[in-house]
Amino acid sequence: GLYITLNRLSAKRIIWKELLRFNEQFSLGASPNASELTLTLPNKSTIYLSGAKDASEIEKFRGMHLKITIIDEAQAFRSYLVDLIDEILVPASYDYNGQIVMIGTPNAACAGAFYDSCFNKGRMKGWSVHKWTLLDNPFIKLKSGKDPEAIIKEELQRKGLTEDDPAHQRENRGVWIRTNAS
Repeated sequence: GLYITLNRLSAKRIIWKELLRFNEQFSLGASPNASELTLTLPNKSTIYLSGAKDASEIEKFRGMHLKITIIDEAQAFRSYLVDLIDEILVPASYDYNGQIVMIGTPNAACAGAFYDSCFNKGRMKGWSVHKWTLLDNPFIKLKSGKDPEAIIKEELQRKGLTEDDPAHQRENRGVWIRTNAS
C-alpha cells in the first residue's frame, strides 16, 4: 500500500506515529523502517509513506504494484494529480485490482482534480464520493473530551463568525463553497 500527501514530512507527521501505534496495539508484527517510512508486515506486504509536492516527484511511484493507494489532502495537489492517478497509480494497481482513495477538505477555489472527482467532471469522472464532517469524526470527542458541535460553536464565537462563513463550511461541514472576494 502507498500513502501519499504533499510532502514526505507531512506524511510522517500525519500518519507515521498512528501506524506504529496500530502495529503495537494490534500486535501486527510489522517491521518499521523510520528512514524509509515503511512498515513491512509479516506476509511481506509493505506500507509506503511518501510525498509528491510537484509533477517531478510522481515518477518515483511508477512501476510499483499496489493493492491500495491513499492520497491525503488531495485538495492541495495541483493539476499533476490527474497524471499521477491516470498515468502512474492506475497502472500500478492493475496487478492486484487495487483501489485508489482520495481524502481531503473542500478547497476555497472549488477547483482542481479532487473537486472534479467529487462532481464527476473532466478526466476525474467515475469516482465514488463519500462525505463526512467534523461531527462524524469519532476521535474529536475521544481525544479532546469535547463535543464537536461545542468546539465549532466556540470557534465561531471566538472568530466572530456565523454558521454561513465559507471557511467554516469547508473545514467543519465538508461543503464545497467559494470564499467571496471582498
